[in-house]
Amino acid sequence: MLVGTLVGAGYASGREVSQYFGSAGISTVLLSALLIALLSMLFMWVGRVAANPDGLLFRFYRLLLVVVSVVSAGAMLSASTALLGGVFTALLVGVAGVLLCFWRPAFHLLNMVAVPLLVVLVSVVARGNTQPITGQFLPLAAINYAGMNMLLEAELMRREGRSMSSRAILLSGVWIAVVMAVLLLLMRSLVGASTHAMPFAALAASIGLSGVVSAAILSAVLTNTAGAMYLCVETLTKPPRGLTALLALLAALLVGSLPFSWIVAHVYPVLGWLGLAISVGYVVWGILALFPKERRRLLFMSKRG
Repeated sequence: MLVGTLVGAGYASGREVSQYFGSAGISTVLLSALLIALLSMLFMWVGRVAANPDGLLFRFYRLLLVVVSVVSAGAMLSASTALLGGVFTALLVGVAGVLLCFWRPAFHLLNMVAVPLLVVLVSVVARGNTQPITGQFLPLAAINYAGMNMLLEAELMRREGRSMSSRAILLSGVWIAVVMAVLLLLMRSLVGASTHAMPFAALAASIGLSGVVSAAILSAVLTNTAGAMYLCVETLTKPPRGLTALLALLAALLVGSLPFSWIVAHVYPVLGWLGLAISVGYVVWGILALFPKERRRLLFMSKRG
């Protein structure tokens, strides 16, 4: 579920990989994959040991989560327009994402299909089209990329972690680290420092795989849009869920009217630092969960709580 949500239009198009790692070496890519795995395990652990907080701080966090969800969904809708063109493309993709967020079995099934399909396609395109991965060690780029990807995934992993054992969390972390390392290294070797809006799609088109790669990117767009809409709907209980989804979709469409390359270049780095700030909050939350309930109230609960 996490990998399916992480592997969105930014990765599938090659745009975010070329931006973050275009001038970076292998060590930077591996560090980012490791950080994503460790943060994911942290969030799952917090979901397992800590109850839902309350109070002013948590209300602010929920507001931030909704805003970021809308921005992320908007980025996916912008990517769908860049990929397929057409006035109604973003609207159709957005509606499909909303339907998926309410139909969880289909959401999980699409993740199970989309991720292996994308791995296969990246591997196929990589045959004879890769270039050596050379560059500097850029730890800030690795950290920001991990934070950017964890901003929404943190809450998804916390919810999933509620019913997970320690062994399941550990195995999930190992799986995430391996898959993300492979995916990032493969894409980095393909797109390099390309400035194309969708470098992977352009490369696939040059070898006659435009249609199937576009379908894979679109499936990644749908999983990301559905994940973002799900968080909006689950976070905002009022107004009713259907109206919440409609309002979130309208806001995402406004964001989606911006160019995809501009969003990746200017919005994603800001989301990365916000993601790191939320990660720190999760660390504090998890540590305080080990103490008596009265101490946790000091930071997370209102006087009425």
